Amino acid sequence: MTNYILKRLGLAVITVLGVLLLIFVATRMSGDVALLMLPQDASDEQIAAYRARHGLDRAIPVQFLNFMRGMLTLDFGESLRYQRPALEVILQRLPATVELALMAFVLALVVGVSLGLVAAYYRGGWADRSIRTSAVLLQSMPNFWIAIMAILLFAVMLRWLPTSGRDGAASYIMPAMTLMLFPLAAIMRMTRSAILETIESEYVKFLRIKGVSEGRILWRHALRNALIPVIALSGLQLGNLMGGTVITETIFNWPGLGSLMIESFISRDYPVIQVGVLLIATFLILLNLAVDLLFCVVDPRIRYA
Repeated sequence: MTNYILKRLGLAVITVLGVLLLIFVATRMSGDVALLMLPQDASDEQIAAYRARHGLDRAIPVQFLNFMRGMLTLDFGESLRYQRPALEVILQRLPATVELALMAFVLALVVGVSLGLVAAYYRGGWADRSIRTSAVLLQSMPNFWIAIMAILLFAVMLRWLPTSGRDGAASYIMPAMTLMLFPLAAIMRMTRSAILETIESEYVKFLRIKGVSEGRILWRHALRNALIPVIALSGLQLGNLMGGTVITETIFNWPGLGSLMIESFISRDYPVIQVGVLLIATFLILLNLAVDLLFCVVDPRIRYA
């Protein structure tokens, strides 16, 4: 198991380094940030002074070395737009995104696994058909359309919830529900599929011969063996929630990392873009590593290999 963990850690480090290189190259290919940040009537001297102040007049390899040096010391430079350290700007917006993503993920995981178990237990019945149909519908509707319809219904027509912002518990309901629907449907379908595949195995047939009830087989035996694909899918869905809240945050005017990244891309705020993308990529890599290690706990075959 130690070799397995070390191998995964090595791959994670290599992936982070590759992400750093891609971030640096992609941001430098977007154009001259000095021309965007300064007024149109700025003189050549003002443009040159701006480039020199932010290190944009240096050779690309020198800029990359400075970028990597800053990585080691957690000095990512100053935001070109907010005139504050880029890391400080990111950390100020990060809690809002984490809260929203975790709330949506927990709801999707609990409800999705529960409904998947119900669908598997009553396979072929009306409950199973209703759950499968609902899953297909939820995966077919885009998040932005669900968000707009939710605002029209619950905020404009019924006036039960605020239309936007992050002020009080009520403001979390519509964004969290909008984000949770797609991962809920995916987890629900995966749970049902994995449970049905497991209960058709030989050891489950043997348990039925022994007289073990279907409910006991489902909860005590089939569920754990079906968790491997569910855990893998759940990890992907959590990563998608952390990095894919841009549209939802924009519609609900949520002051999180997604809306900040959109603003930074528009203004070509290199330091903030670099820190934001690096943070999301590192989270995804660590999340995949955690999922791999969780496999060892759930599946003894990996742990003892």
